[in-house]
Amino acid sequence: MKKPVQKASAPEILTEAATIEAATIEAATPEATATKAAATKAAATKAATTRAATTRAATTRAATTRAAATKPITAKPVKPLPTVPSLRILKIGHCLTVSGKSTLTYHVGCTPESAIQIRLYANSGKGFLNQDWIPWTAIQERLKPQSGESTFTSQVLHALFRGKSLNSPGFLMAVLKAEGVVKPSTVKRRCYEATKDARFLAEIERLMASAVDLAVDAAAKPAAKPATSRLKKQAADTATEVATEAVTNVATEAATEAATEAATEGSGDAAE
Repeated sequence: MKKPVQKASAPEILTEAATIEAATIEAATPEATATKAAATKAAATKAATTRAATTRAATTRAATTRAAATKPITAKPVKPLPTVPSLRILKIGHCLTVSGKSTLTYHVGCTPESAIQIRLYANSGKGFLNQDWIPWTAIQERLKPQSGESTFTSQVLHALFRGKSLNSPGFLMAVLKAEGVVKPSTVKRRCYEATKDARFLAEIERLMASAVDLAVDAAAKPAAKPATSRLKKQAADTATEVATEAVTNVATEAATEAATEAATEGSGDAAE
């Protein structure tokens, strides 16, 4: 006769399951502990490495700063200013600009080697100018016929004032015109042509042979056109108006008188 199998009660089954779970957790705990320990060790190593790198960087910066402070500062050499040749001013001249709206002051000088030079000095108007001395030989070179053309404008002088005031070429052309070096072209409007007048060079050579050495302060900036010119113009305008009015009055009186006589004669004929 078979023995009946005894079934485990519910409390016993739960107790057994809890025992198995506890055993599993206990078995897994050493592995988890080892993993956690390894992670902690890695973090500690990384932190130590970071601190060491930071310390080395700070040390390097400090050393660099000390080296920079210790390194002597070498001053850059100062570029010397271009030397201005010792010039003797032979002539201080004045002339109108090409437009005639203002007056220019210019100097003609020479070096100890008798090299003639010209410079613009002042303008009574608002236009700026460059005061550099221009060699006469350079001016002569620019006035030579270009590409077979004997006429030219102030554009040919721009190379003498490269990167400087744009007014200067036109002002220098006005000076050359005043000195008789150039004259207005009879062929092309607003153009010039070189002259064969040697009076300018003759005058400068005569001054070079003398002891003339003018002071720059003597060349004061030319004043604007005096008010007397305006007064003269106003007086001329007034005189013109008076003369016109007088002529008009005379003509009116003559016409009135003629009309009156004609009317009187007409009345007499009608009465007869």
